[in-house]
Amino acid sequence: MSANHQGGSMFKKRLLLIIAGVAFLLLQNVAMGIPLPEKRELIYDDGDAECGVAPAYMGNIFAVRFTPPEGKWKIKTAVYYLYIAGSPFEVRIFDDHSGYPGDDLLEYLEIAPEHNKWYYVDLEPYDIWVRGDFYTGFESLDTTIATTFLGADWPNNGRSWEYTRSNGWWTNFEDSYTYFIRAIITNDAGIEEELIPKPSFGFICNPNPFSASTAISYALPQASRVTVSIWDASGRCVRILIDANQAGGNHSVEWDGADNAGCLLPAGVYFSRIETDHSTLTQKVVLVR
Repeated sequence: MSANHQGGSMFKKRLLLIIAGVAFLLLQNVAMGIPLPEKRELIYDDGDAECGVAPAYMGNIFAVRFTPPEGKWKIKTAVYYLYIAGSPFEVRIFDDHSGYPGDDLLEYLEIAPEHNKWYYVDLEPYDIWVRGDFYTGFESLDTTIATTFLGADWPNNGRSWEYTRSNGWWTNFEDSYTYFIRAIITNDAGIEEELIPKPSFGFICNPNPFSASTAISYALPQASRVTVSIWDASGRCVRILIDANQAGGNHSVEWDGADNAGCLLPAGVYFSRIETDHSTLTQKVVLVR
């Protein structure tokens, strides 16, 4: 028997053992009454927007309070019904503080909408986890006349909030609107994360902030397929630096602040992301010009 054939047989045996082990753990969880990971969409509107509304001034915010089931949940997606899609708006996520919107859970995410109706914003790269109520907001970036309008119904269902930048107040008026904002959440860290122990690794971007270039250095505990990519604040992948098999050990790659086409990107907040066969890590990096 050839060495290649022996290696292939061993791999298949190990794969079958892993699959059997995962299946056993899943069945054991069910037998013990441990809930399996799930994904939910939190909805408090009727799906049929009667009108479109927009914050009166730049920096004002419309928000909806969400109440997930008990436990720890990751916010996967923010969903907005855009009655009219025009100028960019900012996605806002807040925790709950004594029944009011509290601390920011998302630093800055500007979206340039491409179409009307339901618009999905991927929040996976930002790794936002919550326990209890949270708020998803729509912040106006219009300096003059509003051109992006959020779907709404009358009256307020009790979950819609409005922030006024001029006085810093959050209000929940009964004679206001129900805003069409939804959230998709999950408590699923993934089979490979929760059931199969996986080697961890660390990485660092240095310097950070940077102007000319930054070195992304990381150490792999074992050989793996590795993808090193750069994402902008809107959740768009702008540069792939590495997509290859790499041996275990120390590695480093330089990012010059350019996109895949070689064009220099504007100053702002970006996210370097490293994906391996076992883990995915994300780190904020700031580009200054």
